[in-house]
Amino acid sequence: MPNEVNVIIDEDFILNEWVPALRSGKYRQGRSMLRSQANTYCCLGVAADLLNNEAWGVMNGRSAYRWKLTEDPKNPLYSMNDGAFLPQALLSQFTQDVLVGLNDNNNATFDDIATILEQAVVEHEINLVAPAPTDIAMFRELVRQYKDNVLDAR
Repeated sequence: MPNEVNVIIDEDFILNEWVPALRSGKYRQGRSMLRSQANTYCCLGVAADLLNNEAWGVMNGRSAYRWKLTEDPKNPLYSMNDGAFLPQALLSQFTQDVLVGLNDNNNATFDDIATILEQAVVEHEINLVAPAPTDIAMFRELVRQYKDNVLDAR
């Protein structure tokens, strides 16, 4: 298993690593999986690759890679879904569901997702890692407004 040390998503990671990577052009955007064998990535797959690019492994019988930091189910970094999402200890399931919805169902580009992440963290000070009910409500509203004003206007 890859090294688990210093694997964390926080405001610094979001703003200084994840957002720039989404905008860098280094990653080709894909849908429905963290990373395909054609090397396309979901927005969460970009975060996974930045956190630990040695944690990728081929999923038998699928055209996707899985991303796992540990095989120990007692470890909070264990992913119960065979690597389809990040462990909830890194990023809340709510936040992941919203970002996957944008990436897979709303045709948001990586630049759109980067903008939403920046607005959430910088302008609204929303905690995306372990959101309180007020953070959830604010993030839902931010995403709704972005969809209405930007994505649906295309």
